[in-house]
Amino acid sequence: MKKDSAVGSNSDEDMVVLLLGLLYLILMEDIDMGKLWTEYVEEIKLKRRFFPKSQLLEEIKKVIPYAANTIKRGTKLYRARSYHTRLEYAKNELPYILSEFQNDFPDIDWELGDFQNALMFSFLDIVNKDGETINQRITELKGNKGSFYGYDEKESDAPAAGYAGNGRANARYISFLYTALDVETAIMEIAPKINLPISVAEIELNRDIKIFDFSIYRQGEEGIGIKLDSLSRLFSSPNYNDESEYLPTQYLCEYIRELGFEGVCFKSSVNLEHKNLVIFDCDNATKSYKINGSKVYNVSEQKIKFEQILPQY
Repeated sequence: MKKDSAVGSNSDEDMVVLLLGLLYLILMEDIDMGKLWTEYVEEIKLKRRFFPKSQLLEEIKKVIPYAANTIKRGTKLYRARSYHTRLEYAKNELPYILSEFQNDFPDIDWELGDFQNALMFSFLDIVNKDGETINQRITELKGNKGSFYGYDEKESDAPAAGYAGNGRANARYISFLYTALDVETAIMEIAPKINLPISVAEIELNRDIKIFDFSIYRQGEEGIGIKLDSLSRLFSSPNYNDESEYLPTQYLCEYIRELGFEGVCFKSSVNLEHKNLVIFDCDNATKSYKINGSKVYNVSEQKIKFEQILPQY
C-alpha cells in the first residue's frame, strides 16, 4: 500500500510540474504578444501612420493558415440600432399611423404636428371605443408592416459611404457592416438603455465569404509568435471615447483586407462566449449579404458584475 501511495504521489507531483510548465509557456506567449502589440500601437499612433514596419504585421502573415475561415452562404447575422427616443421609434410611420388613428378616435381632430406633440408628451393613455390606448394601437399598426418592424432596409444597413463615423474596424467615412452572430450580443454591443426601443436587423449572407478569424484556435498555432486568442482580446478591448485608440485596429483591418479577406471575426468583449463579425464591402453592387427584416426589442433589465480591487484585505 505504501508503494502504491508513493507512486501516486510522484505522479501527482509530475502532473503539477507539467501544469506549471504549461502555464509558464502560456504566460510567456501572452507577454510576447503584449510586447508586439504595444510596439505596433506606439508606431501607428506616434511614429508612422500609413506604412508601419511593425513585426506584428509580419506575424499576421504567418498566422493566415490558422486564421482563414469561411462563413457559409445562408449564415444569419444581426445588427442592432437603438432609437434615441420613443418618438423617433414612431415618427417614420406617423402619417400612416395618424390616418389609421383618426378612424379609431374620430372625436379627436389632430394635424400631424399635433399628433407628434401628443406622442412627444406621452399623451398615450387615451382609450378608444374598443378599450385600446393610443400606444397599444400604434404598436398594433407597426406590427402590420411586414418584414421590417424597426428600421427599414436602408437604415438597417451600414451607413452610406461618406457618412460613417470612426469605428473599431473602419476609419471615418469608410463604411463597414458591424454584426453579431446572435441577437443578444448585437444588443449588448450597443450598450442599450433601459426601456428604449432597439431595432435588430436580420442579415443573411448570399454567398460564402473568406474572413480573418481571431476567435478560433487550430493545432499548430502555438509556435507562430502570436496567439489569435490573445490578439482577439486586444482587438476587442473596450474603447472609452478615445478615437485615437481605434487607429491600430483600423489599420490592422485595412491590412487584413489587402491580404484578400472580406471581413474579420473576433470575440465580443461584452458577451465573452459570443462573436462579432465585421464585413468590409457594403457596396450595393458587390456586397455579400441581404437584409431580411428587422424586429424591435426592449431591454427591461441589465445586470453587471463587479469586484472590489482596493483596498485588498
